[in-house]
Amino acid sequence: MKPILSGKSILFAGLQGCLLSLALSAGGVQSSGAQEISGRETAGDVHLLAVAVCPPYRSSIPVEVCRNSARAITENLDGRMGIESQNIETLVDEDSTAGNFLATLEHYAERLQPNDRLIVYLLLHGDPFHLWANYYQPQGIVAELNKSFLDPQEDILVFWTEQEPTIPALAIAQQQWLTASKVSAALGAIDADVALMLDSCSSSLFFQTLTRAIMAGGHIDYILTTAGSQQTAGLDQANTITLFAREFGNSIDLPYVTNFGQAVDRARMTTTMHAMASCADTVLDADSFRQLYPQVPVPSVRTHKGEVAVPLWSCAQVPSVVDLSGKLSLMELYPDN
Repeated sequence: MKPILSGKSILFAGLQGCLLSLALSAGGVQSSGAQEISGRETAGDVHLLAVAVCPPYRSSIPVEVCRNSARAITENLDGRMGIESQNIETLVDEDSTAGNFLATLEHYAERLQPNDRLIVYLLLHGDPFHLWANYYQPQGIVAELNKSFLDPQEDILVFWTEQEPTIPALAIAQQQWLTASKVSAALGAIDADVALMLDSCSSSLFFQTLTRAIMAGGHIDYILTTAGSQQTAGLDQANTITLFAREFGNSIDLPYVTNFGQAVDRARMTTTMHAMASCADTVLDADSFRQLYPQVPVPSVRTHKGEVAVPLWSCAQVPSVVDLSGKLSLMELYPDN
């Protein structure tokens, strides 16, 4: 799915255009600074892992988007929260495979202590399994394999491969792609407090998967998602970085921003404002509308070229935060100043 352009605005939608990941339900939103807990109670180390997956075969999304987005997070948090440079790791391009991601999480599970903090920024593609299986429209034995291999409602996450897999069930069996349950289990095995920053389309689709991991005894205490269950996570107008990553970077050094939660709150607000402004100017032809929104009637009001407006809910992009402990939100920026 190619990006839909209208003037300076850009909308990424559809199965191939979305950057999806693990996520949470917008119904569980809580103010990121709601709890009166000191953000620096413990003396543990803070670690940051930035994973950004832009496979080369997805030509509608330049690989620079992942590189720039990961850099915006790592460079803006380096040193600002007591994070030492040696405690920052980035997986992009061919390093962002499923195998490398799981191996990295296993390494954290082996060496991090309960009083440590791990922040994971995760940017990748994903969707419920049945959508991928239906997208490829396989016939015969391949179709039967897709139906029987995995629960159709299971969420799958698409990591880096040089060539595009065409059989979702086989990609999962070979661990080129991973189920959201497997990723949640790997995060839950880490003894340190784990925070997830999920910069992706339709992030809130995956709340149940994360909830199961938390209920199973994991240490995930902070979840940020950048879009609702049917919302697009947009890019900047130049198509070089995710909108949220840019806004987070712009927020981190403002004079009234003194902790992590305030930086996130400001980025959430401005991300929504910019996304809505872009969405309001985005139009597409009727055939594209039917393809992207099969359950929605095509609007009767059209431009002189026959184009129609996209539904505002599809690209409104409202980021959400659930903070179960308050520790990360209240963690100070520049703690040594």
